[in-house]
Amino acid sequence: DLKEGLSAGDHAARLKQDGPHVLKPPVKPSWLIQLLGQFGNFFAVLLQVAAILCFVGFSLDIKSLERLYLGIGLYAVVVISCLFTFAQVYRRDLTRIKFRDYVPPFAIVKRDGWASEVDTSTLVVGDVVELQAGERIPADVRIVESTSFKVDTSILTGEKTPLPLTARWTSLNPLDTHNLAFLGTTAVQGTATA
Repeated sequence: DLKEGLSAGDHAARLKQDGPHVLKPPVKPSWLIQLLGQFGNFFAVLLQVAAILCFVGFSLDIKSLERLYLGIGLYAVVVISCLFTFAQVYRRDLTRIKFRDYVPPFAIVKRDGWASEVDTSTLVVGDVVELQAGERIPADVRIVESTSFKVDTSILTGEKTPLPLTARWTSLNPLDTHNLAFLGTTAVQGTATA
C-alpha cells in the first residue's frame, strides 16, 4: 500500500528472511594469489608451453640463439599480459569497493502510515521509499509515482544526460526501462515514490 507502506510486523519478517540491505565484499584471495592465477589462463599456458619448447630446442642446439630469443620473447609476452590483466582486475575490484561509498546512509521510508528516515541497511523488498532531488538512490527500486523525476546514471552507464523516470514501464530490459532507479545513482530533479 503506497499510503501506508509496510507494517512493522511485515518489515520485521522480511528483514529476518532476507537479512540487512548491505553490499557485502566478496571473499577474495590475496593479490599475490590473484596475480599468479593469471599465469594459469589458457592463452598464458599456451604461450608458456611454446616458450618451454623454444628453450628445449635451444638446449638441443646451443648455436641456435634465435630459439633462445624467441623463448625469452614469448615468456616476456606472458609476463606483460598477466601483469596487464591483473592490473585491470585489481582496479575493477577497487572500483567495487568504492561503490559502497555511493550507498546513502539513510532513506525516507513509509512504514505504518508514517514517513521516517531509516538506516538503508534496514530496507526490505516492499518498502515504500520517497525520493527527491539531490539524494542518492538507496536501493534498486521501481518508480510507482513521479513528478518531473530525473536520475543521473553516469556512475553505471557513463551517460552524462540525466534520465527521466516515470511509473510507466517502457522495456523488457531492466537497463532500458524508465521505471527503475538503481542503487548509487543520484536523483537530480523532481520527486518520486518507489
